[in-house]
Amino acid sequence: MNNASSAAAHRVRITGVVVFGAFLALLNQTVMSPALPVIMADFAIDASTAQWIMSIYPLVSGIMVPVSAFLIDRFTTRQLFFAATGAFAAGTALCAAAPTFFLLICGRVLQAAASGVLLPLVSVVPMLVFPVEK
Repeated sequence: MNNASSAAAHRVRITGVVVFGAFLALLNQTVMSPALPVIMADFAIDASTAQWIMSIYPLVSGIMVPVSAFLIDRFTTRQLFFAATGAFAAGTALCAAAPTFFLLICGRVLQAAASGVLLPLVSVVPMLVFPVEK
């Protein structure tokens, strides 16, 4: 493989990783829906309280999208991607181990905040890694 095709393959891999990370974040927005009845029983909560599991995610993610513009100016995309991925993993771990409904919501907020940072990176990273003429 020559140097140009190696660089192009590297750019495609970088973009693919970012797109995959954002896909997981988007998928996580709806993944909790089938679990709501079990969560309601486990935490002894009613449906209107359990609905916060679903409602908080797009709310926080939507708030973080414009905040990510500030973060993109302040940090490198690599730093943002790894921080957001780490925060998303931490939120997922917190949700998995949450002994209370409050901690489950905190985990969802952490996941959503990370998702709100990851999604704009899908648009930014290709513009940064590919030359303008491509």
